[in-house]
Amino acid sequence: MVRVTRKRQRTIRRVYGLCFLIFLSAAAGVGLYQLSPSLPDIGRIFRHAADKILDQSADSMSAEPVLRGTVYDRNFKELAVSYRLYSLYVRPSEITNAREVVRVLADITGQEEEVLHVRLNEAKSVINVARHLEQAQVDMIRNARLSGLYVKPVEERFYPQHATAAGMVGFTGNGVGLSGVEGVFDMLLQAGEFPTDIIAGIDFSKKKVLGRSKVDVILTIDLGMQKQVEQQLKEFLDKNGAARGVALLMQPRSGEVLAWASQPSFNPNYYWRMPDAERRNLFEEYLDPDLLRNLRVRVAAIRKKGDSGDFLLPETVAKNDYGLTAEEVEKFGKLKYQHRGESCSLPVCGPSPAGNDIPWEPGNIDAGNPVEWAATAAGLLNGGWQVSPYILAGVYDHGSGRVYGRSDSYELRDRVLSPAMGIRVRHDLASTFSEDQDRMILLTDSMAKMRTNQGKSEHVMQEVLLSAIPAKSPEMLLFMVTQRDDLYPFPQDTGQHALSIGDFGKKLLASLYSEKQAGSTPAQILAARVPDAPDMANYNQFLISSRIDFQEGSSRGTGSVAVMPQLVGLSLRKGLQRLNDYKLEVKVQGSGQIVSQIPGPGESLQGIGECVLTLGSEI
Repeated sequence: MVRVTRKRQRTIRRVYGLCFLIFLSAAAGVGLYQLSPSLPDIGRIFRHAADKILDQSADSMSAEPVLRGTVYDRNFKELAVSYRLYSLYVRPSEITNAREVVRVLADITGQEEEVLHVRLNEAKSVINVARHLEQAQVDMIRNARLSGLYVKPVEERFYPQHATAAGMVGFTGNGVGLSGVEGVFDMLLQAGEFPTDIIAGIDFSKKKVLGRSKVDVILTIDLGMQKQVEQQLKEFLDKNGAARGVALLMQPRSGEVLAWASQPSFNPNYYWRMPDAERRNLFEEYLDPDLLRNLRVRVAAIRKKGDSGDFLLPETVAKNDYGLTAEEVEKFGKLKYQHRGESCSLPVCGPSPAGNDIPWEPGNIDAGNPVEWAATAAGLLNGGWQVSPYILAGVYDHGSGRVYGRSDSYELRDRVLSPAMGIRVRHDLASTFSEDQDRMILLTDSMAKMRTNQGKSEHVMQEVLLSAIPAKSPEMLLFMVTQRDDLYPFPQDTGQHALSIGDFGKKLLASLYSEKQAGSTPAQILAARVPDAPDMANYNQFLISSRIDFQEGSSRGTGSVAVMPQLVGLSLRKGLQRLNDYKLEVKVQGSGQIVSQIPGPGESLQGIGECVLTLGSEI
């Protein structure tokens, strides 16, 4: 009896529910019949809703997505920074007062009214009228309350140092890190939370998750030293006819990388203009193991003698290879870079063979890259204590307003030689390669060979430099490799005496060591500081470079020779906007309003690639 009653109750509830659904469907049908919306009406409703979403996303800075984090050097100099600008769109079909729209847009964007009339009459449903608008301009557009105008926030990545440290910093594409530091630390720099355990060596004070707001990255790189190394390396390559070169400057006892230079370089602001093959540098390739053969033979001879063996004889009186067989050189001279088994935190992480016929395995200096070679050399100079090179000095979290620096308890050293053997090797290097005047360890070598690259045979010549200062207890290590893509004879000399790679290394390292002695912020005390306010000089530089960027075609479409527009009396911002369609490099002098211009107003721009704007006080 109970079962029958329950079944009847369920049946009654289902009937009531079905009747209720029929009633709602009928009511909805009556409503739609009375409204009778057409397809254009429905489209307009959806478009209006989408426009509301777009307009709200740009309505206030606080409601917009978090910008990508900034990359700083050790002294908080900007290496990569993001700015928020806006793009202005117009829907001509929604404009109710075309004359007023043109007048307002001309005043705000600096474009000529005739040009705007032509653009607004284009047969397009949506027209991109202006790019790189600032917040003040967007506010003026909103205050005008004109229909048919829409703004969209756009994040722009800028590299204020241009080609300096480009191979190390890398670049982004569509907001994603694609190369260098931008790629390795992409998870930190992008908006959104990340687990702190993915970054080794940083003391996050037991914080498990960061990134609720913007996070910046602070590198160990010293921008001043970086520029000096790059400039000197480029001059050396030019004078010696070498095609490529890399230089790594680091502290051998800690592993801090002070400079990471590669030539030729490129401008990451326009990275797509350079072919991928030209962007590759020696950091991403395998180096010939024969470059360090002399060092390997010397270390092998010391290790074969044992901890209590005699010191080696000078090379001038010693047997060839100190009497070692090829098997003994391979056994005792195999130098290994001990990986710590953690995620890579360097701009170069395990390059692929890329057609190179040199076998490679992680940690094998016999076919490694300059970073591994430098790390192994540092171990020999440190008495057998090998360090892991690192480039991340700290992480700045905007949410907490705090810099998280290197962890004091994080052990970066691994012993690769016994204490006695480590002392013997360091003593031998110091006594053999030091020079009394400069007191630095110096090792140079060169190699020429034919190799196969992507199925083609090519001749290359590489030179290597290993130098450290001071010799007794090295504080700076310079590891450098250059490559010529052809053999002797050298190209015709430019008339200037070219230094050997050894003399060049002594001169450069002595200069860098003097600069270091003058003062450089140690990575361990970075946590006591926070980054300064954004560098407005870099922002102004970004505006100039972005607004004078080359564009496809000209909006004028007249086919006539362009002439210089009138700029005197305008602000710098409006002057740059007026020059937006001209392929000109702009040089700015002074501050304030534009008081003079070269070329002058109305002058032909045929064959002209540069203009000079002089600014003066507005008072």
